[in-house]
Amino acid sequence: MSEADRVRVLSRVSDVWRRYIASKRRLISAAERCCLRGWPDRTAEIRIAFRLQALFCDVELIRFAHRVTLWANPSDTTYPSLTNLAVISRAIQQDWEDGAETALQQTHPTYKALVQEIEGCRASMSPAALTNPFRDAQRDPEYVEARRVAQAELADCDRELALL
Repeated sequence: MSEADRVRVLSRVSDVWRRYIASKRRLISAAERCCLRGWPDRTAEIRIAFRLQALFCDVELIRFAHRVTLWANPSDTTYPSLTNLAVISRAIQQDWEDGAETALQQTHPTYKALVQEIEGCRASMSPAALTNPFRDAQRDPEYVEARRVAQAELADCDRELALL
């Protein structure tokens, strides 16, 4: 594959990934509204939980951008397998190396701040306080529709990636 083709493919993959993360953010926002609707006494716990999810989205975007710089290298053979979102997610989550984590934390101040905020959110979370709000939110028509839309967007993203 030519360098121009590689750049074109990675540009399309990046567009699809950003669209996927935007879809996740919309679902997270709907879920948060639905949780808050029925449980105003749990506002603080709910806000922390959904802030954590938003932070994870930010981390995924930065990790993805880091991976793209590696995939852009002509000697890298990973990118041709980027045929669905699950493969990309695995590359920035399960297959994420300690070296990449250290490099990002040392060279990317925003990333380092995100990681620190994630640790703070995790430390202040109360999972038991979220069980009922999450359960009720899953029955809320707004959440059901938001989940349907997000699943359709995920399927569209996967179809687009499969064509690259």
